[in-house]
Amino acid sequence: MAVGRTKGRTVLLQVCDIARQWIAKLIVHLFPLPGSQTVRVLTAYAVAGAGGLVVERGAGGDAVYLAALFDVHKRLVPDGGARWAARSSEQH
Repeated sequence: MAVGRTKGRTVLLQVCDIARQWIAKLIVHLFPLPGSQTVRVLTAYAVAGAGGLVVERGAGGDAVYLAALFDVHKRLVPDGGARWAARSSEQH
């Protein structure tokens, strides 16, 4: 792997780690989810989904309207967290 690619990958992983930490704190603040594993799963889903949207834009080019995809993503992740928290509270 070329040096530039290695550095680029390192930076990408650092950015993902920062995003993961920030999103996890936000999830913990917004939703009473049971246990850290649940928070990790929802956090991973949020980060992976956002990354997938960027990949889709790279593959599809201008035909992919990234702002609209992120708009859907920003609605679905909190909705999923709220549903998960509600389901967890019903079980306890």
